[in-house]
Amino acid sequence: MAESGFGGRSGDVERARKYFLKAARRGHAQALCDLGRMYSKGIGVEKNEQKAELFFRRSASRGCSLGYVHLGLLKEYAALPEVAGESEESRKERQNKQWKQAYRFYRAAALMRDVEAHYRLASMLAQGKGVKADPEQAKAWLERALAITTTKRKQEN
Repeated sequence: MAESGFGGRSGDVERARKYFLKAARRGHAQALCDLGRMYSKGIGVEKNEQKAELFFRRSASRGCSLGYVHLGLLKEYAALPEVAGESEESRKERQNKQWKQAYRFYRAAALMRDVEAHYRLASMLAQGKGVKADPEQAKAWLERALAITTTKRKQEN
């Protein structure tokens, strides 16, 4: 088990996990996402990306944009490790498949006005990861992120 804290705070991780499980059983989207984060990072539990993905999918299905973002992160980073004996062509095909899935998850979160998702979409479009490189679309997603951030700041003041 990797870390003793959750979200950068020290505390009783096992107690937090129990509260997240209780809330998750009641369908609380953020609790499902938090459980997914615990499993994806091995915080207070054995690291298990399959369980993490399950919790993120349930969170996203209940309208949590962070669930979609974390699903995108799982797919985007799953494409990175080299697989022993894999040909260059197979590696590129596998990466492209994972990146396409990541792009779809980020887009779903971005349509829910998630700023991080906007940035990740822009990055993928700028680099041509899973999609055809499109600097103009990348710029458009960044401008939308800025507009959302500006609106939120105005509402806070």
